[in-house]
Amino acid sequence: MHGPALVATLGLQPQIITRSLDLLLEETVAPDLAEVVIIHTSAYPHRHPHWRSLDEFKSYCQERYPDIAWRWRPIQDEQGETVYDVETPETAELVFRLIYNEVKRLKRAGQRLHGLIAGGRKSMIVYTLFSAQLLFDSDDRLWHLFSI
Repeated sequence: MHGPALVATLGLQPQIITRSLDLLLEETVAPDLAEVVIIHTSAYPHRHPHWRSLDEFKSYCQERYPDIAWRWRPIQDEQGETVYDVETPETAELVFRLIYNEVKRLKRAGQRLHGLIAGGRKSMIVYTLFSAQLLFDSDDRLWHLFSI
Protein backbone atom coordinates (compact mmCIF):
# COMPACT_ATOMS: atom_id res chain seq x y z
CA MET A 1 0.00 0.00 0.00
CA HIS A 2 1.21 3.47 -0.90
CA GLY A 3 0.85 6.57 1.27
CA PRO A 4 -2.11 8.91 0.89
CA ALA A 5 -2.67 10.87 -2.30
CA LEU A 6 -4.22 14.25 -3.11
CA VAL A 7 -6.31 14.65 -6.27
CA ALA A 8 -6.72 18.27 -7.37
CA THR A 9 -7.84 20.19 -10.44
CA LEU A 10 -5.77 23.13 -11.62
CA GLY A 11 -7.43 26.46 -12.34
CA LEU A 12 -6.59 30.15 -12.64
CA GLN A 13 -5.22 30.29 -9.10
CA PRO A 14 -2.69 27.45 -8.89
CA GLN A 15 -1.58 28.67 -5.46
CA ILE A 16 -4.78 27.11 -4.09
CA ILE A 17 -3.08 23.75 -4.58
CA THR A 18 0.11 24.70 -2.77
CA ARG A 19 -1.79 26.44 0.05
CA SER A 20 -3.98 23.38 0.51
CA LEU A 21 -0.96 21.12 0.45
CA ASP A 22 0.79 23.27 3.05
CA LEU A 23 -2.26 23.03 5.31
CA LEU A 24 -2.59 19.27 4.87
CA LEU A 25 1.08 18.71 5.70
CA GLU A 26 1.29 21.36 8.44
CA GLU A 27 -1.86 20.36 10.31
CA THR A 28 -0.78 16.72 10.42
CA VAL A 29 -3.92 15.82 8.50
CA ALA A 30 -1.77 14.10 5.89
CA PRO A 31 1.87 14.34 6.99
CA ASP A 32 2.68 11.17 5.05
CA LEU A 33 1.18 12.39 1.77
CA ALA A 34 2.98 10.45 -0.95
CA GLU A 35 1.43 11.55 -4.23
CA VAL A 36 -0.34 14.54 -5.77
CA VAL A 37 -2.35 14.11 -8.96
CA ILE A 38 -3.05 17.37 -10.79
CA ILE A 39 -5.73 17.29 -13.49
CA HIS A 40 -5.60 20.24 -15.87
CA THR A 41 -6.53 21.71 -19.22
CA SER A 42 -4.01 23.49 -21.41
CA ALA A 43 -5.47 26.90 -20.49
CA TYR A 44 -4.18 26.94 -16.93
CA PRO A 45 -2.14 28.49 -15.49
CA HIS A 46 -1.10 30.23 -18.71
CA ARG A 47 -3.40 33.19 -18.03
CA HIS A 48 -2.36 33.64 -14.41
CA PRO A 49 -0.16 36.68 -13.75
CA HIS A 50 2.11 34.89 -11.25
CA TRP A 51 2.85 31.79 -13.35
CA ARG A 52 4.20 32.20 -16.87
CA SER A 53 3.82 28.54 -17.71
CA LEU A 54 2.71 25.17 -16.49
CA ASP A 55 6.36 24.07 -16.55
CA GLU A 56 7.24 26.87 -14.13
CA PHE A 57 4.49 25.77 -11.74
CA LYS A 58 5.60 22.13 -12.02
CA SER A 59 9.19 23.10 -11.17
CA TYR A 60 8.05 25.13 -8.18
CA CYS A 61 5.97 22.22 -6.84
CA GLN A 62 8.74 19.68 -7.27
CA GLU A 63 11.29 21.95 -5.58
CA ARG A 64 8.98 22.94 -2.70
CA TYR A 65 7.75 19.38 -2.07
CA PRO A 66 10.59 17.07 -3.13
CA ASP A 67 9.33 14.07 -1.14
CA ILE A 68 6.01 13.94 -2.96
CA ALA A 69 5.45 12.16 -6.28
CA TRP A 70 3.75 14.56 -8.69
CA ARG A 71 1.53 13.26 -11.50
CA TRP A 72 0.34 15.85 -14.02
CA ARG A 73 -2.67 14.60 -15.96
CA PRO A 74 -3.72 16.81 -18.87
CA ILE A 75 -7.25 16.36 -20.17
CA GLN A 76 -6.74 15.05 -23.68
CA ASP A 77 -9.07 14.38 -26.59
CA GLU A 78 -9.08 11.23 -28.73
CA GLN A 79 -6.21 12.60 -30.84
CA GLY A 80 -4.03 13.13 -27.76
CA GLU A 81 -4.36 16.92 -27.86
CA THR A 82 -4.69 18.64 -24.49
CA VAL A 83 -8.11 20.24 -24.18
CA TYR A 84 -7.99 24.03 -23.87
CA ASP A 85 -11.17 24.35 -21.82
CA VAL A 86 -14.29 22.47 -20.77
CA GLU A 87 -16.79 23.95 -23.17
CA THR A 88 -18.69 21.08 -24.78
CA PRO A 89 -20.44 17.90 -23.66
CA GLU A 90 -17.56 15.95 -25.22
CA THR A 91 -14.87 17.74 -23.21
CA ALA A 92 -17.00 17.47 -20.07
CA GLU A 93 -17.16 13.71 -20.58
CA LEU A 94 -13.36 13.56 -21.02
CA VAL A 95 -12.94 15.43 -17.73
CA PHE A 96 -15.29 13.17 -15.83
CA ARG A 97 -13.68 10.00 -17.19
CA LEU A 98 -10.17 11.20 -16.33
CA ILE A 99 -11.05 12.26 -12.77
CA TYR A 100 -13.12 9.15 -12.09
CA ASN A 101 -10.45 6.80 -13.47
CA GLU A 102 -7.68 8.51 -11.47
CA VAL A 103 -9.66 8.20 -8.24
CA LYS A 104 -10.52 4.58 -9.06
CA ARG A 105 -6.86 3.76 -9.83
CA LEU A 106 -5.70 5.22 -6.51
CA LYS A 107 -8.42 3.43 -4.54
CA ARG A 108 -7.59 0.11 -6.20
CA ALA A 109 -3.97 0.65 -5.17
CA GLY A 110 -5.21 0.90 -1.57
CA GLN A 111 -4.40 4.57 -1.12
CA ARG A 112 -6.18 6.88 1.29
CA LEU A 113 -7.41 9.87 -0.69
CA HIS A 114 -7.75 13.59 -0.23
CA GLY A 115 -9.74 15.41 -2.88
CA LEU A 116 -9.46 19.15 -3.40
CA ILE A 117 -12.53 20.88 -4.81
CA ALA A 118 -11.20 24.43 -4.84
CA GLY A 119 -9.49 24.86 -8.21
CA GLY A 120 -10.35 24.45 -11.85
CA ARG A 121 -13.56 24.86 -13.77
CA LYS A 122 -16.81 24.33 -11.89
CA SER A 123 -17.49 21.21 -13.92
CA MET A 124 -14.10 19.80 -12.88
CA ILE A 125 -14.98 20.41 -9.24
CA VAL A 126 -18.39 18.78 -9.66
CA TYR A 127 -16.83 15.71 -11.29
CA THR A 128 -14.30 15.44 -8.47
CA LEU A 129 -17.14 15.62 -5.96
CA PHE A 130 -19.16 13.05 -7.90
CA SER A 131 -16.17 10.68 -8.13
CA ALA A 132 -15.61 11.05 -4.40
CA GLN A 133 -19.26 10.21 -3.70
CA LEU A 134 -18.95 7.06 -5.79
CA LEU A 135 -15.50 5.85 -4.74
CA PHE A 136 -14.34 7.39 -1.45
CA ASP A 137 -14.71 5.46 1.78
CA SER A 138 -14.80 6.62 5.40
CA ASP A 139 -11.01 7.13 5.55
CA ASP A 140 -10.92 9.53 2.60
CA ARG A 141 -11.47 13.29 2.80
CA LEU A 142 -12.76 15.99 0.49
CA TRP A 143 -11.44 19.53 1.01
CA HIS A 144 -12.48 22.99 -0.08
CA LEU A 145 -10.38 26.07 0.57
CA PHE A 146 -11.28 29.69 0.00
CA SER A 147 -8.49 31.89 -1.27
CA ILE A 148 -8.55 35.66 -1.15
